[in-house]
Amino acid sequence: MALKEDIEAMLERQLRNWNLARDNYNSVRSAKRVVLTGDSGDTFVELRFIPERMRSTAARIDTESLKRRKCFLCLANQPQEQETIEWNGRYKIQVNPYPIFSRHFTIAALEHVPQRIEGRVGDMLALADELPGYVVFYNGPESGASAPDHFHFQAGLRKELPVCEQIGQCGERHNAGLHLDDFGRAMYYFKCVDKGDAQNRLTELQGILPAGEYEPKQNVLCWTDAGKHHYHLLVFPRYRHRPSCYGDGDGQIMWSPASVDLAGLIVLPREADFRSITIDDVIKVFCEVTRNEDDCALTLETFLKEKEKIFQR
Repeated sequence: MALKEDIEAMLERQLRNWNLARDNYNSVRSAKRVVLTGDSGDTFVELRFIPERMRSTAARIDTESLKRRKCFLCLANQPQEQETIEWNGRYKIQVNPYPIFSRHFTIAALEHVPQRIEGRVGDMLALADELPGYVVFYNGPESGASAPDHFHFQAGLRKELPVCEQIGQCGERHNAGLHLDDFGRAMYYFKCVDKGDAQNRLTELQGILPAGEYEPKQNVLCWTDAGKHHYHLLVFPRYRHRPSCYGDGDGQIMWSPASVDLAGLIVLPREADFRSITIDDVIKVFCEVTRNEDDCALTLETFLKEKEKIFQR
């Protein structure tokens, strides 16, 4: 609990002393919101209008653009007001000054190294362990990361992500499984009783998912049950980074889905999109950017065949 208390105290200080952060967190807390409910009535997504997120949604992540801009996660390029808490000798935890959640943190590598999850699964689980009530998430370099040149996790309040509660309800019946919901999201969900089990499962899944240019295209979320020591892992395998409708022209939607969006909190920086987007639009985008159910089923079948080998190691 010490880490959780430390970062929350840091957030309170930043809101007192950093005008940019205070203004943006106030905007999130007063943001316009709409809930869209799926056909079954059991699932829903929340639309949240946050204009300040335009810098992330519209971020240019091609190689040339990344070379031209200063990395905003490197300490040397950050505002003087921004505080840092070092963690595990490898990361710095900071308040995200352009939040999605009412409490939103970025956990970035101390060194400027690319966004790759290999070798960092244990760190993700350890963070989830130390941050009860939060969800730790990872956006792959081709799956929503606005800084694919600098490794980072993020953390936000779990209660603000609808899918964490919805899928968690099936954890008592399924230890591992593939799920498809009303919004067309295919996802792998694992509930593990210890950290070693969770790390083995997630690491092995990484090796089975279809390869991307750098690593499997994916969004990963992790959280724990307070007092129960259960680890929940949620993986959205991706097909593409942005949907075909992405853009700011007529008939387009300025929406670049990442972990948070796929987990049911859809962040829209343009009010016209917030007012016009429908359930059909959401389903179309989710189906475009994530792998389909058949692809995922084959991957899960392979994974389950390999499961015994995991436990024998």
